[in-house]
Amino acid sequence: MISVNQARNQPQNQAQNQAQNQPWIHSAAFDLSLILGPSLMACLIVLLFNKGFEQHHAVGPMAWIILVVCIDVAHVYSSIFRTYGDSDMQARSLLWLVPLLCWGFGSVLYSLGPHIFWAGLAYIAVFHFIRQQYGFAMIYARGERDYPSYFKQLDRVSIYAATIYPLVFWHTHLPRNFNWFLEGDFIGFSFPEASRIAGWIYISILVSYTIKEFWIVLQYKYFNIPRNLIVISTALSWYVGIVWLNNDLAFTLTNVVSHGIPYMALVWLYGNKNKNSKSLKLRGKSLFSLPMIPVYIGILVLLAYLEEGLWDAFVWRDHMRFFSIFSDLPIIQDRLVLALLVPLLALPQSTHYIFDAFLWRVRGKDSGWKNVLLKPLEVKQ
Repeated sequence: MISVNQARNQPQNQAQNQAQNQPWIHSAAFDLSLILGPSLMACLIVLLFNKGFEQHHAVGPMAWIILVVCIDVAHVYSSIFRTYGDSDMQARSLLWLVPLLCWGFGSVLYSLGPHIFWAGLAYIAVFHFIRQQYGFAMIYARGERDYPSYFKQLDRVSIYAATIYPLVFWHTHLPRNFNWFLEGDFIGFSFPEASRIAGWIYISILVSYTIKEFWIVLQYKYFNIPRNLIVISTALSWYVGIVWLNNDLAFTLTNVVSHGIPYMALVWLYGNKNKNSKSLKLRGKSLFSLPMIPVYIGILVLLAYLEEGLWDAFVWRDHMRFFSIFSDLPIIQDRLVLALLVPLLALPQSTHYIFDAFLWRVRGKDSGWKNVLLKPLEVKQ
């Protein structure tokens, strides 16, 4: 027999248990601020200042420095701390073999044509971006083992649909006012019906996902906040940045912020929790401690600045106002030299894409990072 006071306290206790057992990677504050929040904030900025984005299509110099150099390129270098800077990984020959293979394969592609190289790199990058969102969705779905198996399949399909439909739209509506790397790096095809069909499939998947979530709430009295937010934020940022607006600045903002900031935050958190990574110290303090966050970010931005300075000096000559210290370097025009130089300069990106496929495996022998990074959860009953 339940007393009146117990009955009154049941809803409150349920709410407290649900809040405590949300599958955050670290905490509600950390995840909402640095994992889930960036894409939602970027979309909010685009939606609130839509007219301003319509008037400014291009990525200006300052926006380029902040978004491309300080976030997009900088996040690539955070992989160093999960590979060469992690004592658990240092003995693996993969760390030295992958860069050699990427450089050699990249040189072959570039010698066949610069557009072939950039197209190949663009599609690998797209796959990397999609898999990051998928990875977060699966992390936030942990502990849901008692749900019907097809629920998890629907989660997987939904996160893929949220990224693939905008890409289908992009490929069937070329040219756009934005590119992944360079103009022509995506292969367009004249088949507008594909976009319509993909759109209806996408809508049906999102509707099915929504119905499934209502059923979970009714049946289990539980709502997975971070998993739903990663699906919503992914769908929103990819749709707004690619489909809704044909705008380079809006695409860069939604694309870069939603990907780069969560990745840098995840690597920092792993280093903070991993006792082996704490061997990286400056003046006795771990690089992954709270007081050293500015140093951690500063290292990434410095490496990104140096890389972009070399790109601008040897290849592009687009932003030399920011890279005056590289102004004496000659621009390279020899095709053979470029076939060696361009893939070499692109090694941070290409190795980042390859390493990332192994670093955050959810299953298998390389999934020990979960024990370091993720707090244990109760299985949903």
